[in-house]
Amino acid sequence: MREQNTILGEVVWYLAGLMPILVVCLVWASMGDQPMLAQRIILIVVGAVIGGCALFAAGEWLRPTLPANAQQDQKAKGDPMASGKNSVSVSGSNNSVSIGHIGDVTINQAPQPELRISAAESSKNEDGTYTMSAEVEVVSPYPPGSLRLEAWAPGIVSLGAAPQRTGMSMTGHSGVRPDHAFTTLMQPFGKYVITVRTAAPTNVDLRYDFDK
Repeated sequence: MREQNTILGEVVWYLAGLMPILVVCLVWASMGDQPMLAQRIILIVVGAVIGGCALFAAGEWLRPTLPANAQQDQKAKGDPMASGKNSVSVSGSNNSVSIGHIGDVTINQAPQPELRISAAESSKNEDGTYTMSAEVEVVSPYPPGSLRLEAWAPGIVSLGAAPQRTGMSMTGHSGVRPDHAFTTLMQPFGKYVITVRTAAPTNVDLRYDFDK
């Protein structure tokens, strides 16, 4: 809208500026003492310019314009990008998104971390308590941020997780409550032995949660 008003204003301004020239030409022609051919040529040129400007101004005034928001949307859309080897396709469902590169290279979403637990064994300790032990393995293409382990059982005494590898291993917040014990493994990977000690033989509910 602003662009159309600017063009129309300029045309009207030029048209108004030509009006004095037209008056001068008409007065000059009415005097009758000038060459007839020169008068006709000047009047034709001035009349053509004034008529052209008038028709152009009328066309700009009558031409329909898009709303301002539609013009902005049309500019923002631009030319559609052609699909090809450098295009990226994004699709997803159930809060999972897969990104694939169209061409020679395909990039898929990394699989979720998984904790695989083997069969557990239970034994009685010399002090009368019982220990349940199980070997677990963190299966992940990258080390998760942390792994929280919880062991739920009546009369629980302790919960431990020992890495089955050499090198440093970091443990985060840990503790024991009346009905469960918990520990946190920082950036876990590889195999661990989980040990749960209880005051009497009982079933242990082992729970875990990865923080990516």
